[in-house]
Amino acid sequence: MTLGLDGYSFRARWLPCVLVAAPSVIAMTIWLPTTVIGVITSVPLLAAVAAAVSHLVRNKGRDLEPRLWARWGGPPTTQVLRKGSERISPKSLQRYREFIAKVISDVRLPTAEEEKARPGAFDDDYKAITRALINKTRDKAAFPLLYAENVTYGFWRNLLAIRTAGITSSLLGLAVALTKLVTTMRPAVAAGATQAAANHEQIVGAIVASAVVGGLLWFFKVQLSEEQARRAAFNYAERLVEASEHLATKEK
Repeated sequence: MTLGLDGYSFRARWLPCVLVAAPSVIAMTIWLPTTVIGVITSVPLLAAVAAAVSHLVRNKGRDLEPRLWARWGGPPTTQVLRKGSERISPKSLQRYREFIAKVISDVRLPTAEEEKARPGAFDDDYKAITRALINKTRDKAAFPLLYAENVTYGFWRNLLAIRTAGITSSLLGLAVALTKLVTTMRPAVAAGATQAAANHEQIVGAIVASAVVGGLLWFFKVQLSEEQARRAAFNYAERLVEASEHLATKEK
């Protein structure tokens, strides 16, 4: 169920929102009646919410992107085109630059000597080549690995952009879940074993909810970092450069 969204929007924009909202939603479910939960999670309502939040998350991710690139030393594709990467050796990079010259003839990649003599002077050329490669590789069927890397990068970038909301949601959810646990256990303990048995399901639900929400708080606070987005960005950049070989072969 993709709620009327395309594959990229669902996985790269909607799923980060689901992760961020999950702690609060999980905590809410142990308080609200089943009928209310059913209305909140109905498909039409979720579809409307998905359409709205996917645009908001996209904008947050795009706003964050320039700051990430600045900290990483520039746009990932520009860096790969300049000096290669762990997966693309200098020799392989030269091959890909030749392929790019065949499929994008109106923009020329500078030589190493030109780069050294005029550092930063060719940034607009790299941006133009990157945009041209993206436009030529939009066919998901022809470039499935590139598409998958793009989705992965979009997911981590967007999730990082709303990380603060995830931490807030987790703190709120944990407080709500622990409150439910305390308010359920206190009268049960005071009343004895019979009442504890009667409230067993609610107590277990509160414990599970607290554990899950606590795990999500740990993920947002400790595990989630720029590194996931950086790795995904450079993986995508490498795939984009490698796609030039397929484009050159296709145009023969």
